[in-house]
Amino acid sequence: MSTILDISQSFKDAGARKYGEPPYGPAELSSLKMFAQRTGLDRVIFPGIGKLSRKELCTRFNLDTEKIITGLGAKQTKAEPAQTIREIAQARGMEPQDPV
Repeated sequence: MSTILDISQSFKDAGARKYGEPPYGPAELSSLKMFAQRTGLDRVIFPGIGKLSRKELCTRFNLDTEKIITGLGAKQTKAEPAQTIREIAQARGMEPQDPV
């Protein structure tokens, strides 16, 4: 039995050396949304993002413009291509980094 445990531990150690330690126990089983929430990545702020236009944001981050327009429309928000993210957010009483 101890041989099996030793082999298991050696696999775990090899994975940790190659990929690093996971941020929490079974992180690999979490959905991307849960992983982002538990590691704080859902609150990442991109400096200067408010200065980008909707069109520039989609281009820079390779976002699907139609999905962005549809998503904003679902929130009763209209955003012209030249409108900045700050202008779009302020029209909703928000800041650019606020979660929608």
